[in-house]
Amino acid sequence: KDFSAGSKQMFLHHGLGIAGSVLGLYLGHFIGTLSNFSLMTEISTPFVNTRWLLSFHAKSDTKVYLVNGLLMTAVFFLVRVCLLSYIVFVLAVQALRENDFSQEPVGVQVGCLLSMGFYLVFFGLNGFWFWKIFAGCRKHLAAAGKAK
Repeated sequence: KDFSAGSKQMFLHHGLGIAGSVLGLYLGHFIGTLSNFSLMTEISTPFVNTRWLLSFHAKSDTKVYLVNGLLMTAVFFLVRVCLLSYIVFVLAVQALRENDFSQEPVGVQVGCLLSMGFYLVFFGLNGFWFWKIFAGCRKHLAAAGKAK
């Protein structure tokens, strides 16, 4: 299999993650806290990687694949949909309301707005991926039910 496109996406994903973390450390305030808090969304990564490995090694018809897929779907939903919703729409909105950034340098003001924009984009991407994961989970469960 050719993984060159996936490698480019992975470098972009991790590059943005590193840049976001550095930006959070530089900006401080609530952005640094949100950056660290959002690292908890990576709890779903071992399930995603395990699913990829099982699929790559043609083990998608095993019980381990099914159980891992169910766990991946549940954990992805909890940390990347629910937790990220809380981070973006509760913590971030509250922090924006409570902090007066008018006295901050323009770079900090722009950085905070850019960071919030990235959070919204990442939230949308996680929603998109969850929808695909959930659809795949339903499809796999329906196929398993018909096989019985």
